[in-house]
Amino acid sequence: MLGKDTYSKKIKFKNLFFFLFIFLNFKTALGEEIKKSLIDHINSLNNFSAKFIQSNESGIEEGIIYIGENRIKVEYKLPSRVTIIMDERKSMYFNKDLQEVEYFNTKKSEANIFFQILKNKNFLDDAEIKDGKKNIIVKKKYRFDEIIYLAELIFEQNPYLLRKIKVSFNENYYTISFFNHSFNQDFRKNFFSLVDPLIIN
Repeated sequence: MLGKDTYSKKIKFKNLFFFLFIFLNFKTALGEEIKKSLIDHINSLNNFSAKFIQSNESGIEEGIIYIGENRIKVEYKLPSRVTIIMDERKSMYFNKDLQEVEYFNTKKSEANIFFQILKNKNFLDDAEIKDGKKNIIVKKKYRFDEIIYLAELIFEQNPYLLRKIKVSFNENYYTISFFNHSFNQDFRKNFFSLVDPLIIN
């Protein structure tokens, strides 16, 4: 009788282990499928624009972001009129109100984290993904120039829409909410030009 009980317990344990193995592998496969879908979505943001509201410790700003094949253009409308155009290496800051232009290295600025999120195809590879009922939340630690950034992306499901980016580092933070998404934009030839806009031809 004791032998039968031991054998029965072994069978139950094996069954439990088997179903646990299947469940964990199913969750892994589901996670990989979601990750692939999110990567495909971010890669589809070429020729894309959206309005945004950005908040940090300094206040609230509003504007429009444009994403091209290799560059990103951000136009702040309120409270100041500022345009930032960036590619992987070089960025331009143009303050329309003060008529000032400044160039900087994208990789040596805070703007790099946002460029990585929106243009780096490998950014989500080792990210933590949580699948909710209506939203998908992606979290990732990102080290740059000896600073650790905590990035959180919130996507709306069905279809996927990037709704919010949260980035914190040291005692600083940025929260950017996106709305009025527009896909398949047709940008004019020099829309993402890094040429000094104050130069008069």
